[in-house]
Amino acid sequence: SGVALSNDSYQNWSREFDFLTQWVCVPKTPEDVVAVANWAAENFYCVRPMGAHHGWSPFTVGPLDQGSNIVLVDMMTHLKKVIAIKPEANGFPAHATVQTGLSMGDFLEALEKAPGGTGDIGFGLPHCTTLNPLSLGGVIAVGAHGTGAKIPGQEELPSGYGCISNRVLRFTAVAFNSTTKKYELKEFERSDPESSAFLTSLGRSLLVQVTLRVEPNYYMRCESIINLSKAQLFAKPTDEQPIPANSFH
Repeated sequence: SGVALSNDSYQNWSREFDFLTQWVCVPKTPEDVVAVANWAAENFYCVRPMGAHHGWSPFTVGPLDQGSNIVLVDMMTHLKKVIAIKPEANGFPAHATVQTGLSMGDFLEALEKAPGGTGDIGFGLPHCTTLNPLSLGGVIAVGAHGTGAKIPGQEELPSGYGCISNRVLRFTAVAFNSTTKKYELKEFERSDPESSAFLTSLGRSLLVQVTLRVEPNYYMRCESIINLSKAQLFAKPTDEQPIPANSFH
């Protein structure tokens, strides 16, 4: 199919898995990913998406996989396009459509530069992971989350909080067609009954494009309180104060 293929080393972020050789292909288009999936099915290989290797669990490959018929699909070299970032219009919320190999850092930067949001800071996410190199597809696959939460007295976001998968409105996946017996690109709406299986798949699905709800960006203020003693911070609960003021309890 013309997709670049090499026998490379593979090491995860925590260095628990360090393989000298592993087949890795580098597709340039979503159609290339489909071609790889169909080739693998015909030749008794497994296909697994590969992002930034940032994990401890053997979702991509593990100790028992070395030397097995697995082809890793490098999603981050080419499949990282920002397709569209649009403000709210005609009852449809502000959203971004991107390829899943895009890193979180590049995604957030693109959102901030997009017109139609808040002044010169564009759009953002109310909760996201803190590590820029992670792939968006990987973040969705493992149900990664951020630290966003409702602010007392503020209006709840319509889309809620939780993991990044909560913000997915629609996506395109490599799916098996039981009629043709071939893999193909298929678009899913979030309302589709089958969609939930893809939104935290632990690396057992291939999403090539997603549309996520975004929010007008906003500034946050960090307040540092430095006049609390350790006795206050680590105060034990009492009958009078089950939750001591200014403590970690």
